[in-house]
Amino acid sequence: MRFIDFNLGKHVGPFFFNILLNNVTFFKERKLISPTNLVGSYYHECFVHGIVKTLDCLKDLIFEYGKRNLYDDKKKNQIYNKLLEKHLFENS
Repeated sequence: MRFIDFNLGKHVGPFFFNILLNNVTFFKERKLISPTNLVGSYYHECFVHGIVKTLDCLKDLIFEYGKRNLYDDKKKNQIYNKLLEKHLFENS
């Protein structure tokens, strides 16, 4: 199966949906979001499933994406910081 490599800077939801597709067994897409995921985002579901356990894990995932796309460290850090600004406190 082929997966589109969504631009993490612009398409956060589809990017993390692909991460879930690669790591979680499910039969219906609506069942992919856990009841404990109050935000209902694929980003948060990666934390619920333990795919991303810490912010360091998240940074590793983003840097892996950046490496595939030939981004320098400055660009990778910009994407990481933007993602944190937008999503870090959504479940608070």
